[in-house]
Amino acid sequence: FGLGTVVGPGVAAAFAEIHILAPFFAVGALALVSGVAIWILLPERTAPVKLLSEKQQKRAALKWTAPNVLPWLTIGVILSLSQSIMMQLFAFYLMAELALGGSAATQLVSVGMMAMAMSTLVAQLGLIQRFDLTVQFLLRWGAVATLLSFAMLVIGGSYGMLVSALALAGLGFGFLRAGLSAGASLSVSLKDQGAVAGLIGSTAATGHILNPAIGIPLFWVLHSAPFMLGMVLMVIILCFAIFHPVLKNLRSTDANIADDEEEEIGLH
Repeated sequence: FGLGTVVGPGVAAAFAEIHILAPFFAVGALALVSGVAIWILLPERTAPVKLLSEKQQKRAALKWTAPNVLPWLTIGVILSLSQSIMMQLFAFYLMAELALGGSAATQLVSVGMMAMAMSTLVAQLGLIQRFDLTVQFLLRWGAVATLLSFAMLVIGGSYGMLVSALALAGLGFGFLRAGLSAGASLSVSLKDQGAVAGLIGSTAATGHILNPAIGIPLFWVLHSAPFMLGMVLMVIILCFAIFHPVLKNLRSTDANIADDEEEEIGLH
């Protein structure tokens, strides 16, 4: 996924030289090729079999309103909206700030998006893999980095400033996404890992739904207003990372996970 986000903007810029809509036709063609390849190379040879123990069948499903789940879902929605503001409005903001046309802006936006994607890769495949970073660290410093990136966008003024903001945002979002996934996982028992992962994953699309009704109207009122909103959203995540009790109780879940592992071994 990360490699695709790095290569994608460059490929899109190359296709845009042919026609402004060419990248979308290219994506459609790739989807068609992928579908045919899946149909031919990955056939479903046997029907899926679901084996559950009697105890597992009686176990209540994880509820999204649970006190150890709802805070993470809220952060997921806030993070998704912040990313959508950055991704969907940066091109328009660049055109407005630097008085650029569509063709010139496409090339410059592609460079900025590639810088953002590469920073995310550095965060997730480099820093997070290299160092033993806690959930608190990822959320706090991810929020700080992204807060600064939104502030740099508000200041604007030059292409270098705007691209630097995107690069810093990539680092921040890389930390935040990893912290969100890890924190939600540590907040539930072993048996609920798949359920909470699905719930967190479902929040990724909410920003794309909310931003047209929130960020875009703000953009027409004041071009920098959506990024000011992004700063507020990052302050909310930072306050959550510092003060919310669910963060302080993460370590206590280790014992719960160990108990669940013993229980699973006993069932089998």
